[in-house]
Amino acid sequence: MRKILLAFILILALPLSAQQVVPAWEYEWQFDRKSGWTGADGTYSYLLSDGTTLWSFSDTFFGEVTDDGKRGEFEFVNNSHVIQRGEELGFLEPPSFTPPDRKGWFWMWDGIYDREFQVLLGQFEQSAGGVFGFRQTGLWYARARIYPRRLVVTEYVKLPYFDRRDQQQITYGSAVYREGAWDYVLGIQDDGPQRSATLARVPAGRMGIPGVWRFFDGTGWGEDPWRAKPLFAGASMESSLHRTRDGGYLYVGSPATDGRIVARYAKNLTGPWSEPSLIFQAPQAQGDVFVYNAKAHPHLSVQDRLLISYNVNTADLQKVVEVADIYRPRFVWWTPEDPGWLP
Repeated sequence: MRKILLAFILILALPLSAQQVVPAWEYEWQFDRKSGWTGADGTYSYLLSDGTTLWSFSDTFFGEVTDDGKRGEFEFVNNSHVIQRGEELGFLEPPSFTPPDRKGWFWMWDGIYDREFQVLLGQFEQSAGGVFGFRQTGLWYARARIYPRRLVVTEYVKLPYFDRRDQQQITYGSAVYREGAWDYVLGIQDDGPQRSATLARVPAGRMGIPGVWRFFDGTGWGEDPWRAKPLFAGASMESSLHRTRDGGYLYVGSPATDGRIVARYAKNLTGPWSEPSLIFQAPQAQGDVFVYNAKAHPHLSVQDRLLISYNVNTADLQKVVEVADIYRPRFVWWTPEDPGWLP
């Protein structure tokens, strides 16, 4: 009954157009778990060389969920990774990444898989009390090998491309996209209430070498990240970029926490980018429950449908314990109005 109701809500939430959004039940049920791994956010994915998928998550609960939907005894870790083989999920030993300087914790930004897992990590530390009393304090690159039971980190590099000046802050890693000889890295520039996307590029496989990073300043690629030109406002801290069938590029993200999942299109990564096009309004965003960090998973696209995930959380942390079903990734299939937007 709950599945039928959710499908009906999703259909009602669609704008009047030819696009379609339906629940991706095959992913919903896999990550709606009552034992072991029982919820997380983040939800990046990578196609591995053997055809399996690596899922990368940030804050994660492990433990048991009781019959009445509450969390029993649980362990809370700041990042976790899962290998998916068909319908089988293999949970790697968490946390996969811990700060070498032993300060705070790592949340997962995006990365690249190319024989090894290369990823950007946001370092966070507690800054005050309360539910969201934390702030980013650093940006790291890591390289890791994937084994059946765990990731083995072979390299950590602290990068200088997280910085804060007065009310402004920059960081990189919201999305990573490889094309030819370059890895393109989407950044976030916070200026008070405004959050904009910026763009860097690095020779492929060399994100861990700070001196080779370059930043798009509107006319070319310079060395100063603070001179990067905003591509568009209303950027998501986590998002996705992929090449489209018609030769353009698609961005998927969530500009706020109110449940709007949007797409933007451009003929070039440097823009100009379109205004956001509403994919759908996530029905979970009500009251103190919010939706964030939507992204597409192009390697899991099926025919004319693109898999999209989004995260759900609440400002009332006690609810995360009392109602375990809130805090887990959600998945939908999106059929765009324009099939040229598909990967």
